[in-house]
Amino acid sequence: MATTYPELSSTDLTQIPSGKAPPGITPNYVNPETRAPITVIAVTVPLALMVMFVVFRLYVEIGINRRLERTGLLYLRLFGINKQMKILTFIAVAINLAVYLINTIGNSVLCVPAPGQSWQIASGRHSCIVTADLLSVYVGDISVFTDFFIILIPLPVIWTLQMSTKKKVGISATFLTGLLVCAASALNLAFRIWQYRDLYYDNT
Repeated sequence: MATTYPELSSTDLTQIPSGKAPPGITPNYVNPETRAPITVIAVTVPLALMVMFVVFRLYVEIGINRRLERTGLLYLRLFGINKQMKILTFIAVAINLAVYLINTIGNSVLCVPAPGQSWQIASGRHSCIVTADLLSVYVGDISVFTDFFIILIPLPVIWTLQMSTKKKVGISATFLTGLLVCAASALNLAFRIWQYRDLYYDNT
């Protein structure tokens, strides 16, 4: 099947400048400056931590407790008797679903190839690149908020329980270990914002 843009098939686009270099700058196509290592670290480290925590959680639930609970349902089982807690849990779930649904639809509408267009051409469209990067920042913002939200909403309920202060502190500390995940989300968001500003603001 012939390509729609035959002139691109024999051209290495990585060797063609997108514009004239600034005064005093010589393009380097042999060993160019790259942020690939930073990107790899920013993606793989949180991913590795996530996988580690998921495996540990599954081991505890299946290997030790002999059952598997979903986090949202677990919140409802622990605090479902509290109406406000139940409402806040459903709000957190709804926000996450809405954000990722909007992100998926936005990327699909702007980045899906038009009839007769290849994925390579479509993904290189300015509207696709800018929108995908901007949505990534917005999703990161809301993800950090919902992470903290989910971690903190049980605390007021815990401190109304009829138990000693020592036990309340211990239970609260258990939930607050989730702040490690919040910290990872915040670092990921900081990287996304830095990358977005570097691409679209600092070089203009």
